[in-house]
Amino acid sequence: WTIETVAEDIPCHLAVNNFSATDKTQRVAKVLQNYRLHIATSLNVDIQTNDKVEIVTGQGQNLCLYAGEVHKYPVTVQVTLERENIV
Repeated sequence: WTIETVAEDIPCHLAVNNFSATDKTQRVAKVLQNYRLHIATSLNVDIQTNDKVEIVTGQGQNLCLYAGEVHKYPVTVQVTLERENIV
């Protein structure tokens, strides 16, 4: 498979759902971060489950997230996103 950019510079709203430690060993802990992305339906952005989504926040933070559930509504598309960090 190949990586293909399907949309860029799309205005959106990103909300943090939660942070939870999911797996701990003696040396590392994996922290799963859950987000929710809101995009206007009129922008015709097609995000599918397991898509890689790269977001730059208003503060300039770069996030690499993976799409989970996608819910399409008349006015907005809501996408659950996840990121795993090793700390």
